[in-house]
Formats: sequence, C-alpha cells, structure tokens
Amino acid sequence: MGMDRIDRSRIEGAKKLVSDFLKDESSSGQGPSLQETVKVLRTLLAAGTVYAGAAVSDAGPAQAREGAKIERAQQELYSKEDLTLLSENVYHEAKGESPLGQLGVVQVTLARLAAGEFGRTLRDVILAKNQFSWTRDEKVRVSPEDQEAVKKLQEILGTFMRGKEPAHIVRELSKITYVPTSALFYKRTDWNEHDPKEERMSEKTKKLFKSLRVVGYVDKHSFYAKPIDYSKAKW
Repeated sequence: MGMDRIDRSRIEGAKKLVSDFLKDESSSGQGPSLQETVKVLRTLLAAGTVYAGAAVSDAGPAQAREGAKIERAQQELYSKEDLTLLSENVYHEAKGESPLGQLGVVQVTLARLAAGEFGRTLRDVILAKNQFSWTRDEKVRVSPEDQEAVKKLQEILGTFMRGKEPAHIVRELSKITYVPTSALFYKRTDWNEHDPKEERMSEKTKKLFKSLRVVGYVDKHSFYAKPIDYSKAKW
C-alpha cells in the first residue's frame, strides 16, 4: 500500500513537471524540441515505473531466485531493432506532440503487441501493412539534428521496458497518460471520419474508425478501442 502511494505521488509530481514544461513552451511561442521532450519523458517513465526489484528483495531466497530467472528471460523480449523501430515510430507519429502524447503512441504500440493480433514482435507490429503511415515510405528518415535525441529515447524506453511483459508496460503507461489500456488505435482528432469531404483518410480507414469507440484524447490525437461485444457480457 505504501509503495502504491509513493508511485502515485511520483507520477503526479512528474505530471506537474510536464504541465510546467508545456506552459513554458506555450509562452515562448514555440513547440518543444525533441531533445527537450526526451528529458521530460525520462522523468515521466522513472516516476511511472513499478519497483519490481524492491518487491523481489522482500521475498524469500527461492522467490528471489525465481524472480531473477524470469526477469533475465524477459529481458530478451525486445531486440535492439524492436527498440529502434519503437523510438522511430514515436518520432514519426508524434514528434510534434507533448511527452504525454508521445507516450500514448508507445502505449498503443505495446497494446497491439499484447493483443497478439497485430504481430508477435514489436517489429511485426510496427511494420505491419497499412498500420503506421511512415513505414510505407522507405525514404522516410530521422532528421540529422534529431538522431541523437531518438537514440536517447531508445535507451530510456529500453531501460523502462526491460524485464516487463507488454501488457505490464501498457498498464504502467495508462496510469501516466490516462488513456485506457483497451486503446489499440489513434488518429489526429481533426481528421473527421464522418465528413464525406475528408480527403486525408481513405474510405477504408473512415469505415474502420466509424466502427470503433473513442476512449481518450491526448494533444492532437484521439484514441480508440474496439466496440464492446455485449453478447459476451456476464450479467
């Protein structure tokens, strides 16, 4: 219980930092640079991390050994290529978003991996056909001035994700973003799937989003989940 209170306090403190950060950026009349955003992301993820190591240290020797064994096995869940692609996905999908908006993209990407229907690895999920628009153009690259920041983001995400199953990460990120764990899709809020004159979305994409339910908003993105199947409700 004490640990839970500490975690909530740290998260709220980190969110205040984000709020102050965005206020400063707004008053300056410029959007945050990727380098500045990375610094805030580091604080957010550090605050949102559940301290599994502390829980293991309180356990008996047998449980501690088993916990260490599981963690070593889980460290191999994400390859270097996975983390590189995840960082590039954040860059291309949400470079102009706040740190919370960028974490929303991370959350949905990991939620897709946890769901098991978009691919078995992060690489499969991110490079799946017609899922993330930037992957359709092989010429799309990280700009030279942002390469170092993207590399730092990769290191931060690697540390945060190490030893954690995708569903675990999604739950942790949901506490920070307030986007429900059920969110598997997102789009720009100003893209209107109900407008017949909307040309930035294909008819197929419009049809998809009409079938989903909106579950949250962060910055310029709306987040969606699949519709609830009430026929399976247990009441």
